[in-house]
Amino acid sequence: LAALVKVLGVYPPGTIVQLADGRLALSVSAGSKPLLPKVIVYDASRPKDEADLLDLSDEAQAGLTITRALSPEEVSPQVLAWLNPRERLVYYFTADDE
Repeated sequence: LAALVKVLGVYPPGTIVQLADGRLALSVSAGSKPLLPKVIVYDASRPKDEADLLDLSDEAQAGLTITRALSPEEVSPQVLAWLNPRERLVYYFTADDE
């Protein structure tokens, strides 16, 4: 179980989350800390391909945490279409040779 959490994190890719500052984001990969993944931040004023990608485990993001995970039914259709988890994610696993 620990190995799975290390690979996917507590918020696996595709999880819609609410950040401590109230913004919504989409987890895209595990960060160096299980509770602090890399996320794409929802911003309706920007095109999807110019979204901010934040590594919450980075010291520059100190204090920015996830307050909760959201189900797709909890966000508006506009937010869900913008984040579009199915379009943004590719799942693959590799063998670690070390």
